[in-house]
Amino acid sequence: MKKRIVNMILSVVLAAIMGCNASEASTSKVLSNDLMNDNVGIGVMQMVKNSVQVQHSKTKEEFDRLTSVIENRNGRIIIEMVDATVLDGDGNGSDSFGFYVKYDTGQFSKGDKIRSVFVYNPDTNYFDDIVYRRDQLIE
Repeated sequence: MKKRIVNMILSVVLAAIMGCNASEASTSKVLSNDLMNDNVGIGVMQMVKNSVQVQHSKTKEEFDRLTSVIENRNGRIIIEMVDATVLDGDGNGSDSFGFYVKYDTGQFSKGDKIRSVFVYNPDTNYFDDIVYRRDQLIE
């Protein structure tokens, strides 16, 4: 049951994030509307508010704070949004902080601006333990 609820939550959050080009998403508003429409209950709603966190870093200070959150998630679901640019025909990309991101060359080409959404594994605190990734071309 818990796994089913987590999958539903991730689907709702990712649909809300990827469905718009806004730089921030209000997870509590999106989740409360969708969960209440699905007749899931208030107890689950409280669990969602405490266990899901969406981050979109635009400054170095925000990224530094996010690094600490990712490395100390302790069961929380952390969703990170990264905006990056494809640098060459091999799919090599870089975000605004200079960090490397690899993209599918069949889907994206040099110069494309991409928003990537990473869902970190809530069962570990490893920085590279990503359980779900979604890339979308942004304009």
